Amino acid sequence: MKPSTANAKIAHPFTYSFTTCFKEKEIVRMLKNTQLAGNVLEMGCGSAYFATVLRREFPGAKFKFTGIDLEKDAVDVARPFLVEGDDIINCSVENMPFDDNKFDVVLYLDVIEHVNDDKKSISEAYRVLKPGGTLIISTPKSLCAEIQFQSFSMLEAFTTNI
Repeated sequence: MKPSTANAKIAHPFTYSFTTCFKEKEIVRMLKNTQLAGNVLEMGCGSAYFATVLRREFPGAKFKFTGIDLEKDAVDVARPFLVEGDDIINCSVENMPFDDNKFDVVLYLDVIEHVNDDKKSISEAYRVLKPGGTLIISTPKSLCAEIQFQSFSMLEAFTTNI
């Protein structure tokens, strides 16, 4: 089932979440330092709230949003918040069905603490991220960390600190 542009007009219920607004502002600030364009992946997207944030905060930006989530129910709930051309897939962050170097931006927001193999999931994020792309990882314990990967050595340095 393809997302409907008309359905994307529905206000996402997280828009009014007190706890979400702080993280949202910081992530948007980080992304304003990049050119939001091309392919954007949200790993563990849940109800695809950040798809709505990106559309609201970057009006006119030319990007294709792809979300993945392990829970089929979350994928189903997310569909009404996507616009035509966006996609959502039921899969694991530890084994994503994408080509290498596909995404310009990868968002990994409040999910890494829930996965079985955090190093594998970060390796997957790096694998699908284009060289020079932006990876933003957040956890409930840290507001946000932004990593712009240039080489695998940076990934190794980051993953050894997990």
